[in-house]
Formats: sequence, structure tokens, C-alpha cells
Amino acid sequence: METMVTYSSKANPFDLVQIKSDDSFVIIGDHEPTDEQLQAMVDWMDVDGYDAE
Repeated sequence: METMVTYSSKANPFDLVQIKSDDSFVIIGDHEPTDEQLQAMVDWMDVDGYDAE
């Protein structure tokens, strides 16, 4: 399964959320994004506190 976009936390660039091609996601690190942030990431939107790559 391919990673479509990766969001990195501005507070700690080692905290990541990877959005996969089937709209699933993987949270890497110690951060806990909110449900609203995760939904915005799955929708490929800008999320406050994260950079998209």
C-alpha cells in the first residue's frame, strides 16, 4: 500500500502521520492528533501544527 501524503508535526518533525492510498493512516511518534485533524489529513487538507509532504 502506497503512502500518498505524510504530515510531520511542526513541534517535533519525528512525529508523523502517513496517509495511505486506501485512506487508512499510520501515526508514528508520541503525538496524538485529534479526530478532526486526522479527518482533515485523510482529506489532504492543511492542518494547523503540521506540514504536509
